[in-house]
Amino acid sequence: MMRRRRRREDDEEKFSSSSSLRRLLLIIVDYSIVFTSSGAVFIRSVTMATVQLLYSPSQCVDDALEGLLATQPGLARLRGHRVIVRRDLARWRAGCAHPHRFSVVSGGGSGHEPAHAGLVGPGLLTAAVCGDVFASPPVSAILAALRAVAAPAGVLLIVMNYTGDRLNFGLAAERARAEGVPVEMVVVGEDSALTGRDRSAGRRGLAGTIFIEKLAGACAEEGRRPLAEVAALLRAVVHQVATISVSLSACVKPGGGPSFDLPLGSMEIGVGIHGEAGVGRGPAVTADRAVAMMLDHLTSAESPVSLRLSGKVALLVNSLGGLSDVELRVVTTAAVTELRRRGVEVVRCLAGRLITSLAMSGVSLTVLNVCNPELGDSVPSVTAEQLLEWLDASQSASAPGWRYSAAPRDFHHLPRVVFPRAPQSTEVDSGSAQDDTVARRLSRCVEFAARALLACSGQMERLESGGGDSSDSSALYGGQMAALCRSVLDALPDLPLSRPSDLLSSLSELCERSAGLPGEEYSLVLAAAAAAISETPDDWVGALRRGTEALRSWSPAPPGQRWTLDALQSALDAAERTGTAEAAAEAAQLAAEQTAARTASGRPAPAAHAVGVWVRAVAEALKLH
Repeated sequence: MMRRRRRREDDEEKFSSSSSLRRLLLIIVDYSIVFTSSGAVFIRSVTMATVQLLYSPSQCVDDALEGLLATQPGLARLRGHRVIVRRDLARWRAGCAHPHRFSVVSGGGSGHEPAHAGLVGPGLLTAAVCGDVFASPPVSAILAALRAVAAPAGVLLIVMNYTGDRLNFGLAAERARAEGVPVEMVVVGEDSALTGRDRSAGRRGLAGTIFIEKLAGACAEEGRRPLAEVAALLRAVVHQVATISVSLSACVKPGGGPSFDLPLGSMEIGVGIHGEAGVGRGPAVTADRAVAMMLDHLTSAESPVSLRLSGKVALLVNSLGGLSDVELRVVTTAAVTELRRRGVEVVRCLAGRLITSLAMSGVSLTVLNVCNPELGDSVPSVTAEQLLEWLDASQSASAPGWRYSAAPRDFHHLPRVVFPRAPQSTEVDSGSAQDDTVARRLSRCVEFAARALLACSGQMERLESGGGDSSDSSALYGGQMAALCRSVLDALPDLPLSRPSDLLSSLSELCERSAGLPGEEYSLVLAAAAAAISETPDDWVGALRRGTEALRSWSPAPPGQRWTLDALQSALDAAERTGTAEAAAEAAQLAAEQTAARTASGRPAPAAHAVGVWVRAVAEALKLH
């Protein structure tokens, strides 16, 4: 402990000139020297600058384990070792009188969090052994873990297929057996990227290890099968698991630079979890195309796995660390949809960060055949229902890194919003019932406005890219407006164009269903205008003014920064003075240009620009009449 404190103090002294950098390790690797065959030397930029919040690279694993323990009261650490165990170890031991209640231990290099320490808990791991970042833990730590959790029925070791892990865990297992502890070891290697020509030590262990650890923990908790039988069963199940990964970036080890050079806009397929480059590279593609490419590789005859994906599978969509939750969910949707398109039923689906590669921006897909195990004659039989029962076992809910598996819901395309047409009255109610000519005029105004806004959505995005005014809803306005306009155009044939009040109400509902600031603002304006137009038919300026008053009442933005409101108010004032839509359009556009003096970017506010665009479009539509 004293050596550890002194090392930390030495690290902090290096940054004593600036207290703000004491806990900030700045790693910048900008250039590499390249020697040509002719002896010439040149320098090129190959990596990126990286900032990491650490005390020091050598200390980060211990500091991270302390952080885990500070937030997880159900975990404890073996003194003197990087070994995480269940805090209720004494009570767990008392329950091990059952002849088949064995313990489960796994581990490996750090940098894959939450694996494996985050998977310690009831129904999963009894203990996890942590090495340095991307380095196997020492034999002494593994042996200490085996001694600490040894049950009368023995210990099941789950090891990922890497040379260092196999050697160190294997040696620790031999020493534990010599001390009288029954130990079985299951090696997981389910990587489908490397072919026979690429491999030197066999298939790498990747996210499929999660499935094996979950099955092992459930069997141990259940206590119905002896250790040797469970080990044989899991070794056979490993051959029904396959994983493939893609990444948009390399990972950066603490104290180092990117593990490989991946140009911006490229995608690497077949990456490993220790920063290894993949087996192929190409331009980055959309989620659905990436998933299709991954599944093609996984089922290829050249793959070392080449699973016959038919019937039912369990799916794990695993973030490699740097993928956002939005991207992860999109990939999950794409994977389930693509598997179903190929005739494969996804009966269980897990998604989250389970085995990572530090902060690599990538994802892996793991599939487990559950309806066609093909475990062999020497392995006790197991049904698909039993495998699913072990995956679903709820005892593991307390493990901090676990993500519960469940059957995914069916995906359905949302139907187009359809508004029922208002019943046509046989009586002519002057001022409210509109003839076909007026209906066509309203349809043209709505269509022109929506198409004009859709066409200029890219321009709005360029306007907002230079600054982030909070009153203008960050840099999303152009995209949100484009989505809103598409929904309006889709619903246009079904809008109640014969009655202005119903039309404005329907448009308000469409806006309400649209995400973002444009939908929120225009839903309020149109709802208030709909109420006004029903009271004073044909007074469109008065109705829209009622809408602006409603927007003013609820808008949190200060005067002078209510972009939509200010531009719309200018248009309505001009319309009242002149009685022409053309003057209203010119006033709205002028008001939009003047907002440039009040935005942080120095550009016109996109929301004000949008008002000028749609008012101009309405003026053009009215000219045609």
